[in-house]
Amino acid sequence: MNNIKFLVLAFFLCFISACSDKVERVIKGQWIIEEIVFNNEDVLSVLDMNAVFFSEDNSCQLPVNSSIPDDYSNPQIYLLKMKGKWFYQRDDEGYKMKIETNNSMFNGDFKIRFEKDSINIFSMILLSKNLYVRCKRSFSLLDRHQEVYKEIIEPW
Repeated sequence: MNNIKFLVLAFFLCFISACSDKVERVIKGQWIIEEIVFNNEDVLSVLDMNAVFFSEDNSCQLPVNSSIPDDYSNPQIYLLKMKGKWFYQRDDEGYKMKIETNNSMFNGDFKIRFEKDSINIFSMILLSKNLYVRCKRSFSLLDRHQEVYKEIIEPW
């Protein structure tokens, strides 16, 4: 009986681990920001770039608000604000990400939602207390994550 319980537990842990790895692989890479609202204000037009990069080593490159003179004109501050570390997790409430950075827009905990629209564009939405980001990536038949996308697209 103990062997059966152990096998069920081992299977469950492997299954959870495999799902997490799939979602993490999908998150990694470049995302194009289509919409970004910080403190109820659209800030897309004042970002230095409209992309975010999530790397294999859990580092990330983030856009910086170019309308804040000290952030944008001082190279040391600018470099600190465009870099960060990201951490993925899943719990009973869904997919989540934590970003640690000196960039006040992106520093914090986010809920993650994945969507696909009618023309097969794959979206990731990051939502925190002060920030809403909708970023997109093409969803094609040749995409290596196609099956994973189908698994992780879920209602909000």
